[in-house]
Amino acid sequence: MSKTIVIIGAGLAGLSAALQAAENGCNVKLVSSLPSERAQSVMAEGGINAALNTKDENDSPEEHFTDTIKAACGLADPNAVWGMTQAAPELVHWLLKLGVKFNMSGYDDVDLRNFGGQKKKRTAFAQSDTGKQIMTAMIDAVRRKEASGMVERFSHHSFLTLRLCGNICCGCVIRDEYSQETVELPGNAVIVATGGMHGLFGNTTGSLSNTGEVTAELFRLGVPLANGEMIQYHPTTVKCGGKRMLISEAARGEGGRLFSMKDGNNGISWRKNTRSLEI
Repeated sequence: MSKTIVIIGAGLAGLSAALQAAENGCNVKLVSSLPSERAQSVMAEGGINAALNTKDENDSPEEHFTDTIKAACGLADPNAVWGMTQAAPELVHWLLKLGVKFNMSGYDDVDLRNFGGQKKKRTAFAQSDTGKQIMTAMIDAVRRKEASGMVERFSHHSFLTLRLCGNICCGCVIRDEYSQETVELPGNAVIVATGGMHGLFGNTTGSLSNTGEVTAELFRLGVPLANGEMIQYHPTTVKCGGKRMLISEAARGEGGRLFSMKDGNNGISWRKNTRSLEI
């Protein structure tokens, strides 16, 4: 008998989980308040790091691991980083086969460029809209699973709470944002993939639709959270037309420098009253 997996969130993480669960024979209930085309992942620009070594720099996953741990000031979980860096090359090739239009070098090599915190060229990218390209391919792949009946979408639905059977999660409760009807979704497991909590911050390029409400409800229920002090948001922005525009880390990878006014003092000399920011 196939298992039912409920996934909250239909961005890159949610779509990836849905695709993998369906390919392993599970029935998937995919819940999201917005369509996948509006997900945070669409906005990603820079690229994906993987030691593909297409630039003849004698790169390796081990060097990728070392650079990543150093860039994290030794605070990252080494087991998680090791798993990520070892799996990265295969995952990039999997995305390529899925239909992601990465920039190519030569006939069939994925092009790579420099990126912040990396000593070698190991960032695969698709022009300046890598996230959109990946999301497009993932959305198409999951739609094929929807057509086969393995994935059922619950669009414009918001998460309310978990269904608990004692100390065991046995599904969740969601709400139709159009009709306000409450729906109970039983399941063998619930995967939460609701993205960053950008709504908590004032100046960020992230979507304010990512409010953190799901995480808050899980916390209220006693679900343990790890590394709450490491919430990710993108701080390198420039205000343009009333909106915070992203300055991609790719700019730093190509040698760009970011400057900020020192102590809020405009001064006469720009160079004298600024300092370089290492983001």
